Amino acid sequence: NFVQVGSLAMTNGTLRVGTLSAAGHEEAGLVLSGELLLAGTSRLEVGDARDAEPGPRPHGRVEAEWIGLSGSSCLQVAGGALGGAFTVERGAGFVRTGRFVLADGATYRPLSDPLTGGSVVAEVGSFALAEGARVDAVGAGFRVWEGTPSRAPGAGYDYSIGGGYGGEGGSHAGDPRY
Repeated sequence: NFVQVGSLAMTNGTLRVGTLSAAGHEEAGLVLSGELLLAGTSRLEVGDARDAEPGPRPHGRVEAEWIGLSGSSCLQVAGGALGGAFTVERGAGFVRTGRFVLADGATYRPLSDPLTGGSVVAEVGSFALAEGARVDAVGAGFRVWEGTPSRAPGAGYDYSIGGGYGGEGGSHAGDPRY
């Protein structure tokens, strides 16, 4: 699950990079030697979606000379399961760019692994966030209790026990998400 191109520009489109393979942990990568430009209602998702079945999921990797989002476009990058040290090779998602610009109402959405908390690491030379644009990680941390305890703080031992720390955590229906 790896795409390597010179540049990518999308307007009002959707692209998903990354599926789960039988091998388990895997990287879903989009590597560009030039720019990544998303405009209008474009949506780019890299790494496995959080609503997939529980279990190992590929983490996202996005590399570009510069990343620019405008309009109501969204870049979503998923972190993978941590199996040890907090590194890309161990499952955390990864964004690397010289320049990252969020204009208008654009959104960058980093998702942590819902069981282990493996998060997206961003290495950015310069970052610009315009009025109306946002970095949104609401509900993108540890998942709500679903019968499988988490390896890290977040989902508690039971549906009403445990802190959220960036996700739904130990919360249940009706409680606020952070």
